[in-house]
Amino acid sequence: MNSKLVRGFLKEFEKYTSEVHFKKIASDSGRVLKLDGNENLFLNNNHINRIIRDSLNEIETNIYTDTLCQDLRESIGRHFHLPADYVMVGNGADGVIDTIVKTFLEPGVNAIVVEPTYSIYKFFIKIMGAVYRPALLEDDFSLTSEKIIELCDDKTKLIFLCSPNNPTGNQFNYDEIINLLEKSHSILVVDEAYAEFGNYSLIPALRKYQNLIVLKTMSKAYGLASLRAGYCLANPEIVEELLKVSPPYPVNIIAQKIIPKIFAQVKLILNAIKKIQVQRSRLVKQLNNITGVEAYPSDANFILFRITDKKLTGNIVHERLLKKGIILRNRGSLPKLENCLRVTVCPPMESEIFIEALKECMS
Repeated sequence: MNSKLVRGFLKEFEKYTSEVHFKKIASDSGRVLKLDGNENLFLNNNHINRIIRDSLNEIETNIYTDTLCQDLRESIGRHFHLPADYVMVGNGADGVIDTIVKTFLEPGVNAIVVEPTYSIYKFFIKIMGAVYRPALLEDDFSLTSEKIIELCDDKTKLIFLCSPNNPTGNQFNYDEIINLLEKSHSILVVDEAYAEFGNYSLIPALRKYQNLIVLKTMSKAYGLASLRAGYCLANPEIVEELLKVSPPYPVNIIAQKIIPKIFAQVKLILNAIKKIQVQRSRLVKQLNNITGVEAYPSDANFILFRITDKKLTGNIVHERLLKKGIILRNRGSLPKLENCLRVTVCPPMESEIFIEALKECMS
């Protein structure tokens, strides 16, 4: 291919990909414990699969679905006591983020991202040719809204923050986020992928704040990561603009049929969330009992911890764990996260395997 045909900046661009291929790790080590994806490992898969099988009987695969997934939008709206015109759906939360940046960003404008965080925001912002402005959290990972406001100018179109934040795990102070909404003239995108594991949601604030977009996913608490379904909730005027950019048929028919049924399984989902919260507290204590490890408090379904032993690094421990077939996410390249690893909260049996392996890797 003639490389001159490709957009110039892509020469320096890296594709987004997961860190390791777990099937290769399994073949090398003889087993694999995948704890790098922040998936919900506490749901009854047999129950979920039964819902999926039942939904397949309702599907006509030879017929196109509704272009804008109106039935799904209405179902999500009912779940949150909002009209359907507050809802836009996409191919995972990443698909929704893609639509948001395509709607509001272009060369010559900028977007602020609260860092360290999920790298996909930066990925999509740069694809649009907009200026990427990082706003660093404090050393304790707390949010200072006034510092972010100082970074804004008349060309700041979007502010992204993830709360609870991936990968630090903490949910930001509610009043700091409200201060951002009230003092900024930009649109604030709050990624609540992990809010079900936290203490609050900003969804009740949507009717008051016209510059708020709340981003949600079915991949985490609801355990549908492989079905790729996400959505955002926002003022209808914002949603109308997003729908102009959203590709047709943004969510596959299987996910469209399953999601309303999963929403109805309140007891199942809440039970899994409660188990995660209990095991999360236990795992933080276990990590902090290991010499040379510092685990941070979490409001999500994962835990960030730092290797503090001066004789080791996060990279070394990460590689040692891989050789044992245990996959974590190495976050040491992100600002303020030197020697930090992230682990998904997992059931007690898997947790014990991980903790014993980590102790061996620290010795």
